[in-house]
Amino acid sequence: MILIGPPVLTEEERYKMVCSVKWVDEVVEGAPYVTQLQTMDDYKAQFCVHGDDITLDADGKDTYHIVKDAGRYKGMSWCCRFFPGGQACFLFFGMDCLGN
Repeated sequence: MILIGPPVLTEEERYKMVCSVKWVDEVVEGAPYVTQLQTMDDYKAQFCVHGDDITLDADGKDTYHIVKDAGRYKGMSWCCRFFPGGQACFLFFGMDCLGN
């Protein structure tokens, strides 16, 4: 397993960066590391988008297993070609912009 180093930006700087993206309506600070359906429902997010890299929790389980099992996950393999390491490519979408 290849581990990446510590983040270059602080958590606050990352929130500000994501807020500056024109397609982002809201950033949920302090969201759980393992994506929960309740969090998505609370913020009216129809689906979760992430790159094709795998992120694991402390037990080695896929952090998106809950939303994948619920059919609310969209993998975006192109994303990680632009952001090697994949950390910059995780977004929630509240509207169906992928045509489903």
